[in-house]
Amino acid sequence: MSRLLPRNHKKRPKKTKRNTPSKQIISSTIEHIDTLGQGVSKVNDTTTFTAKTLAGETCDVRVVKQRKGVQFAQLIQVTDASELRQESDCPHYADCSGCHYLHTSYEHELTLKQQALTHHLRGLSQHPSLKHFDAAMADLTVIASESRFGYRNRMQLHYNKQRIGLVNGLTNTLVEIPQCRLIKDELRDALHSVHQLNSFPKPPTKTDYKGKVSQTNGHCEIYLHDGEVHTNWNKAYAHGGFTQVNDDINQKLLANLRQRFTDTQPTSVLDLFSGQGNLSSPLCDMAQQTNQPIIRTMVDAYPNTHDDFHQANLYDDSALAQFTRVTTQPHYDLMIVDPPRKGFPNLNDWVCKITPNELIYISCYPISLARDLRTLTRKHIIKDIVLFDMFPGTHHFETLVHIQFK
Repeated sequence: MSRLLPRNHKKRPKKTKRNTPSKQIISSTIEHIDTLGQGVSKVNDTTTFTAKTLAGETCDVRVVKQRKGVQFAQLIQVTDASELRQESDCPHYADCSGCHYLHTSYEHELTLKQQALTHHLRGLSQHPSLKHFDAAMADLTVIASESRFGYRNRMQLHYNKQRIGLVNGLTNTLVEIPQCRLIKDELRDALHSVHQLNSFPKPPTKTDYKGKVSQTNGHCEIYLHDGEVHTNWNKAYAHGGFTQVNDDINQKLLANLRQRFTDTQPTSVLDLFSGQGNLSSPLCDMAQQTNQPIIRTMVDAYPNTHDDFHQANLYDDSALAQFTRVTTQPHYDLMIVDPPRKGFPNLNDWVCKITPNELIYISCYPISLARDLRTLTRKHIIKDIVLFDMFPGTHHFETLVHIQFK
């Protein structure tokens, strides 16, 4: 006899089989490299991404993840290598997802980054308020790092009960990296020490929507600040104060800005996402040296000790109104914007209200950079574009776009 069910009973939907990847090893020919440094190919008529490959190579791969009509594969071996391939100098490179280009030369890495930036910004050529974009892209400048290794002054690691390292996003495993080549020599002892620990601090917990509490992976940050090495456990990134991770490229960036300030001679600057004023500091130094008055206002969510600082969350829609109520400066000659990866969706509102003569936008994520620049409604030209290779070995880089409004 069948069991009677209540009238409001809802049948559970039938479970469908997950489209789990096969463990079979498949041959794949790489057609091109995408903007994240992954090789793109067709495997069983499905677009497949394989890291640490080069265009034209034939490889044996294993598909390990499938999502939204594409799939991601793990490189097993290269059966027909590109002439641009070289052996990596890092012992962790095969398993670690922190670097993306160590299997080719630094020169070729820079070429791939330039191609990636061009790809992301290409849509701006049709912008109705923008002139001379094609000329700016044709004159794109690439500023290389002095060294491909030993440049990072900070590193964040993750850990569970057993190990500490970087998370491999493809396999979702922790990869230990005690001999990472990217960090400065001053950090090597600290990096080695955390890998030698038998236990780690208890990581934080999280609560899901049902109220269930579970433990998360912890994180550890090792960083160099004012000549001293620090190790923080489970604190916010850059808890000890944000600095650019590559001192060499940061100095080249500041020198580039100093030349721009010399050429344009702004008497007032609004520095958004300012931090401690790293990017506008050359202008203040120049003003002191020449005894010329300069008005600088820094705005950021994180406080600093400067008198010309205004604290505000720039992602809050009310931030602009709050700022205009407290500022005594109706106009700034120059606006500098240096947001996090998610960019600055309110850029156009600030540009229209502040009416700067020029805008310098510095970005670590070209996708959000292109999105924000497309929102500009004031007539403008792009004076030039510069790629600063702040993160050698990886697919990341910084981009400076200098805009002049009409």
